[in-house]
Amino acid sequence: MTSKKQPDISWDISIPLINNPFIFRASIQVCLITWIVAMFLFGFLFVATGEFDVLLPVLTIMTMIIIGLWVSMLLVMIIFFGNRMPMHFTINKSGVTCAITSERSKAANRLLIVLGILARKPGAVGTGVIAFSQESQTFEWERVYAVKYDEKRKVITLRNRWRSLMMIFCPPENYGDVAEIIKEKILQRPENQGLNKNPLSSLFIRTALTTLSCVPLFRLDYPFNVDPFIPIFILCFSMATIWLIPLFGYVVIGAALYLATVIIFQDFKFIRASMIFLEIIGALS
Repeated sequence: MTSKKQPDISWDISIPLINNPFIFRASIQVCLITWIVAMFLFGFLFVATGEFDVLLPVLTIMTMIIIGLWVSMLLVMIIFFGNRMPMHFTINKSGVTCAITSERSKAANRLLIVLGILARKPGAVGTGVIAFSQESQTFEWERVYAVKYDEKRKVITLRNRWRSLMMIFCPPENYGDVAEIIKEKILQRPENQGLNKNPLSSLFIRTALTTLSCVPLFRLDYPFNVDPFIPIFILCFSMATIWLIPLFGYVVIGAALYLATVIIFQDFKFIRASMIFLEIIGALS
């Protein structure tokens, strides 16, 4: 019954980056996932528009870009962040909170969003928004399905049914206390049947249906002249809504309303031009 009397535990820690096996592995995973998403999106775009001849060269270029992205990521860790990332962890009765306290990281996330909007790059905007939303994360005990303990590196990984939720980096002096508290919280949590359901099948079905629903956006023909940025933006944030942050759905709704407004406005212009043309033909006849 000591858990009810336990105060919140919090600590600050500055973790290494490039020479941290967890971070190094995560950087490879991020680039690999980015490569898979890029292959899917560009493959989908060129197939949807019928441009099969440029598909292979573009995919090759994207592969080289992703490799360059990974190298750049490592250089940023070393040069911009000085190979360190300050973080703050808090453990209480409801869950675990992890916050990035690096001012450089916060400034970079906001700058990336602004530059992405100005350059009309949905990928950059999405990356910046995701990074911004993850500056502080809280995971309740009910969401934790399994815990992995690495006593050698003083790292505790919280997992749900199908992926890692958070890595808790502990200083040597409090690793034991943190591990004991987490074990106790996991044992005391109420049974949650929702944790036993693997969401991957549902996510893949939603991804397929969303992709199919976006196909008409890329095949709009005369008289509609839609900037390709808009359907790409909708598709990217739709994928992010399914796999990352549900709140991105509001961004998708806003973009869809904007696209509908553009189409309706162009439709009115086309109807008006057609009526003027018919009036001219009628007058000449």
